[in-house]
Amino acid sequence: MKNKPRKVFERVYIFAGKTTTKQGWVLPFYSMDGFSEFAFEPVLSTKTEATVEVLDELLDNALKDYKPMFHPKQIVFVTNFP
Repeated sequence: MKNKPRKVFERVYIFAGKTTTKQGWVLPFYSMDGFSEFAFEPVLSTKTEATVEVLDELLDNALKDYKPMFHPKQIVFVTNFP
């Protein structure tokens, strides 16, 4: 990667993609830290679009170990959805 992050929580990647299951369509959201390549707890949504509640849960999962004293004050979130 050309501009690889130099600190934990400097850049967080969020991915979403629709997939079909026996119960119907599911929209899984995955997030990972760009420096450590640690994947955070995923969030599954039965709705086929991103809602505020789902994104709030995803960000809570990703940032529960964030400590402002040790990690960067600014986090860049990179996503593949509008």
